[in-house]
Parts: sequence; structure tokens; C-alpha cells
Amino acid sequence: MQINFSLISHTNVGKTTLARTLLRQEVGDVLDREHVTHQCESYTMFEIQEDRLVLWDTPGFGFIQSQFVEELHTTESPIENFLTKTATAKTESTLWSSQLAVKNIRETADIVLYLVDAKSDPEWLPYLPVEMKILGWINKPTVILLNQTGTPRASEDDTVEREKWYEPLKNYSFIKTILSLDAFTRCWVQEGELFNTIGPLLPLEQQTTYDRLKSAWKEENFQVFRSSIKELARHLTESIYDSTTVSDESLFEKVGLVPGERQKELKHAHREMSERLAQRVIETTNNLIHLHQLEGQSAKKTQSLTQNNLRVPEHVNESIWIAFGGAATGAATGLIADILAGGLSFFGGALLGAIGGGTGTYLLAKSYNLIQGNNNAVRWTRNHFLEQVQLAMLSYLAVAHYGRGRGEWKDSESSQHWKNTIQQILSQYQGQFEQLWEHGDDEYASKQQTATKLNDLLKLCTTLTLQKLYPEVVIF
Repeated sequence: MQINFSLISHTNVGKTTLARTLLRQEVGDVLDREHVTHQCESYTMFEIQEDRLVLWDTPGFGFIQSQFVEELHTTESPIENFLTKTATAKTESTLWSSQLAVKNIRETADIVLYLVDAKSDPEWLPYLPVEMKILGWINKPTVILLNQTGTPRASEDDTVEREKWYEPLKNYSFIKTILSLDAFTRCWVQEGELFNTIGPLLPLEQQTTYDRLKSAWKEENFQVFRSSIKELARHLTESIYDSTTVSDESLFEKVGLVPGERQKELKHAHREMSERLAQRVIETTNNLIHLHQLEGQSAKKTQSLTQNNLRVPEHVNESIWIAFGGAATGAATGLIADILAGGLSFFGGALLGAIGGGTGTYLLAKSYNLIQGNNNAVRWTRNHFLEQVQLAMLSYLAVAHYGRGRGEWKDSESSQHWKNTIQQILSQYQGQFEQLWEHGDDEYASKQQTATKLNDLLKLCTTLTLQKLYPEVVIF
């Protein structure tokens, strides 16, 4: 059995871009002009033996001539009459594209996905009533998808956006619901909401098959989720156990002037650990990109530390934290400096700062976000590790929301809403993360057991974060 979704919209709204995101592959041509797609193209989304879920990318509706608008109201069989009009892609591209879209919906579609530009005001779109009239005459179950919604935001704001479209479309009975699904910034959880919505709209004879296909989609995406969490846990476990040996007295100097050798030793230890941290962040991010079937890599450039500053470079050209919304403070500033010290450039922005290192070797070590462990070794501080956890979760959200239709991965600014949500979740589980951090200084703690517990805790916190970001979606 084959179940068909037809992706429909007015021309140049982003159908092919969304198709790339939903299919996780490059399909069609994407250009910022009208009537780029000239034929109806079918792509298999999921397949189990003889059963397939197929997505159709169709030519967009054009601005239909006023003569046809009149015929819609006066002809007994307007759709049939419309399809008999003679047109070619070269002579009358608007009519040609519209005919192909109508033909596909009428003859093939089980579900119509009608894409709109969320930034537009539906009351001022002259083509909307005409296209709704056409869809009404064909009368297939239709889901309105809001594209170009912008930066991810609170669910309350998303509800307000959808309400703007509900009012002018409420009298069209074939429209079953309105969902947000931005081709650039959607999350797989939102795709799950779409698939959950579609099931009951299908004929009874298709629902069993559809449920099997939907389950296959769900398992595939959950596997990506589990693998992503495993990557984050691997990286953070290494941070828990990462350390560098220093000489006996370097952390026990009485408070006073810090000898140059002590400063040199801690600076060297910090540099080594920063380089390892930077490499892990790069590797983890690139693995997440690969898991999500995206192309490209996270950026990496060598950064140099200012000689006179112990914790933060005086001039940092690129900052991690700005990518996740807002300037960094406290331990977060130190985390950015540490990763940049290791050579990682992640997202765009600027961070200026200078923090005095204090006096005494102990204070100097603290200024590097290091703390004494066993066997005269220094390791990352508790607060520094907690910031790494937050950054890891933000990294996951950035990749999980990056639509394939956006092209190759590009480091870019993300939502402050994500940061706030993660902080709320992590505040409830901070004690458990701190207990795992203490394993790094416990000679009897099993690294494998630490990794397993950290994986479970990260999975829980990330799941709760996604549920809080998308409270209306039932997928977990």
C-alpha cells in the first residue's frame, strides 16, 4: 500500500526546502524566485516491504487569472474545466504549474500539506481565498503548515501565531489543523506532531499500514536521539576524568605573590586541558551533525590567549555563548575562554572581557577553572563542568533543529528560549550532575558506570527539555 502526502503552496513559499528537511536529503531545486519546480516529484519517506509513505513535491500555485476566478463561481465542474485549459511550462507557467498541483491533489493525494509563509498576514493574501476554494472543491484532508516562523520561541508565542491563521480559515471544513513546521528551524519532535495528527485523517483501510510506517519513523528518530545522547555523555565523561599533573606544592602555596614558575606550570596545564576540551567539543558537534544527516562541520580556528589575562582572552573574535543567546558570565565565561584557548571557534559574535587572576597559586588555579585532585593533578571545577553540561545540551538542540533545507551546517545564533529552558531543567538535577563530577576524583569510581549514569541523566534532562519546549506534542 502507498500513502501519499502532497506538499502544496503558493509559489515561492518554500515547498522544496521543506521537502529536503523532511526527507533528510537534497531534492529538487531551491531558488528565491517563482515557479522553480516544474513537475510533480515523488520521494519515499519510509518503506516497509510493500508499504510506502510518499511525499510529493508539486509546482506552486501561481496568481490565477481573474477569468478563472470567475469560472470557479459559475461553472458546474470548475476543476475539470480548469484542467482542460491548454498551457505549457514555457507559454503559461502560472496556469501550467497550477494545473499540475490541482491534478496531483485530485488524483494522488491522501493528505494535503498546504504550506504558508507565517510572516504574512492571511487577511492580505489575495491568492489565499482562491486557492482555498480550489482545495475545497477537491475536498481532501488538509493540514496547514506554517513555514518561516523564525527563531524557535516559547510555545505560547507559537499558539498566538497559529491563532492568526485559524480565524480566516475556520470556515473551510477540509482544513483539519494548523501546525508550525519551519523548514530551517523545525525539530524532529514537531515532525512527530505532524505524523500523529495525520493518522486519524486517513481512511480506516490505510490506518494500520500508516501506523506501522509511523512507528518506523519514530524508531529511526529515537535511535538518532539515543545516539546523540551517547555522544554527549562520552564527551562529558571525559571532562569529568580529564586532569593534568602538577608539582607537589603548586596548589598549596600560601596566599602571596605567585612565583613565575607556578604560574607557568598552571598555565601549561590549563592550555593542555583546554586543547583537549576544544577537540572533544568539535568532534562531538560534528558527530551530531552526521547523526542528523546534515552536511558540513563546525568551524575551528586557532585563537591566542592574551599574555596579561589568566582566565579570559582580552580580545576574543568568536564566542560560543553568543550562539546560544546572550553574553556569558561567571563560570560560563571561563568555559568559553577554555574552549577558545584550545583552538575552537564556534558560532559568530564577539566577547570582550578581562578578569584578574588574584594572588597565590590556589587563586591562580581557580582563575583557570581548575581544582586540585588526587595525585597532584588538577581537573575542571564543579561549576565549570556544569557549564559544559549546559553547553552540550544546547549543542544538541542547535543540531536537532537544523533543517536539511537550510543547506550545509553553519554556526549561527540560537534561541535564548533554549538556554532558559535548559537552565530550568538542570537546576532540578544539579545535585546528581555534581555527584557524577565527584567520580573524577574517586579512585574507586568506575568510568564506565559513570558514563552509563551520565547517559541516563542526560537523556532524562534532554527529554524533559524537549517536552517543555513542545508541551502539546505527545511523542515520548
